[in-house]
Amino acid sequence: MIHSNSLDAYNKVDLNKNQQLVYDTLWEMAQGTNAEIANKLNWPINRVTPRIKELRDKDKVIFVVNRNCFITGSKASVWRPNI
Repeated sequence: MIHSNSLDAYNKVDLNKNQQLVYDTLWEMAQGTNAEIANKLNWPINRVTPRIKELRDKDKVIFVVNRNCFITGSKASVWRPNI
């Protein structure tokens, strides 16, 4: 069994400050689009999109589905933390 503090430590390995903020926000949301994450963080989307790519490259987030974004109304990829 993995203890929650061990999982927290694992999830913080190799993440810079902005990556960690995006990851933690996505964790709280359970899943979301880049625009939804940006809205929650009060950031421009172009600050979130590269962080999602970096987190994908580190296998920290995974694709869920394409759906209409709650912020933009357009089709967008939905991400969730990879646990």
